[in-house]
Amino acid sequence: MIDEGEWFSPEKLTELRDAYFVIFSAIFFLPIVVFTLFLSSVAGIVAAGFLGGLGVFVFWYNRAFQKTAFYRFTEEEIQYKRGVWIKKQSSVPYNRITNAESGQGPVQRFFDAGGVKVHTAGQGTPQAEMNFGGVENFKEIEEKVMEKVREKKPQAIESLNIDAEGSENSEIVQELQKIRKILEED
Repeated sequence: MIDEGEWFSPEKLTELRDAYFVIFSAIFFLPIVVFTLFLSSVAGIVAAGFLGGLGVFVFWYNRAFQKTAFYRFTEEEIQYKRGVWIKKQSSVPYNRITNAESGQGPVQRFFDAGGVKVHTAGQGTPQAEMNFGGVENFKEIEEKVMEKVREKKPQAIESLNIDAEGSENSEIVQELQKIRKILEED
């Protein structure tokens, strides 16, 4: 259960990132090492040393990143902080969120994890505003996000002064209601 106001970490992030690196290395780096071993044993040893050093660094970095990545649901927004060397913190207000989608690829399924992408209005790109990756309870997170979104009015509606009679906004809303009624009749 996700409690509001408490930071939580993506539990399976390290395992997933390690697995992606191993798969990537097996596809791209391992053939290079094998090929260079056939050309020259010195070049093969150098390539293997480079791959080994890169592997050690990536495994260390994944664990260090895991210790700094946290999410939190507050009353008004989702907050995210992360960073090994460069610390970053971002937030997405619920009234800007348009939808949330969850997914689970084959590697994620193997580790019993998934991800949730949170999209906002007017972002300009199809990329997610916030991405919960490597979490076990991805369906619960998606439901929590959408529950919070349903509780809040969208930002565009909050800026309208619908209650003020005779205001310009009230006239616009009335006109939109008339148009909607006409469209629904057709």
